[in-house]
Amino acid sequence: SAFQPREADAAARDIIQILGDVELNALVYSRLLNAGIAAQASGGTIDAFSTVILPEVFRRRSASLSFGATSFGTSSANAGSVTVQEGARLSTGIGGAFAFSSRGSILVDGSISAPSGRIDVKLNSPAADNDAGFVEAQRVEIGEHASLSTAGTAVYTPNDLNLLRGTVSAGGAISLAADRGSVVIAKESTLDVSGAAAPVDILIDGKDPS
Repeated sequence: SAFQPREADAAARDIIQILGDVELNALVYSRLLNAGIAAQASGGTIDAFSTVILPEVFRRRSASLSFGATSFGTSSANAGSVTVQEGARLSTGIGGAFAFSSRGSILVDGSISAPSGRIDVKLNSPAADNDAGFVEAQRVEIGEHASLSTAGTAVYTPNDLNLLRGTVSAGGAISLAADRGSVVIAKESTLDVSGAAAPVDILIDGKDPS
């Protein structure tokens, strides 16, 4: 990658770096009420009568994470940056989303997966009173090792008849935008918004197939 961060006073700007050894899987956990909840005395905490669980895939809610370097009050020449280094792996469940924003620069060179979800990478315009004009390194860059995927997937629902019930979801969306500066995508990078194909059993005249 040709990306080179600008020299700047770290105290004067926001810098977010997701290092190459980071593996982040954003999932939404739930609380399962314990047996005998009706007899639970009032005045306690939910911890006393529930257990934290990770629901089965077909029951999970989607998660959304955002990473933003705003640097309000500083010149756009020293605006913040967001970096996802090579080797970093970020993922979320079906329908989830990742968002990255900055007024300075954004480099994505790792792996980001949000099946049937969204990945938004946006460089925002500086405030009028902090606008330093043209800044060469002000850009969104998708590096040569980057892999961004919102590809569709199939989710099956267990049932007593061992039928292939469930959903096959479409691919999601990837948005790369720069209100100021440029968007550079390395030809070796991968951006995947493909749909999915999978077998499912469907009702025939209102009856399960047999």
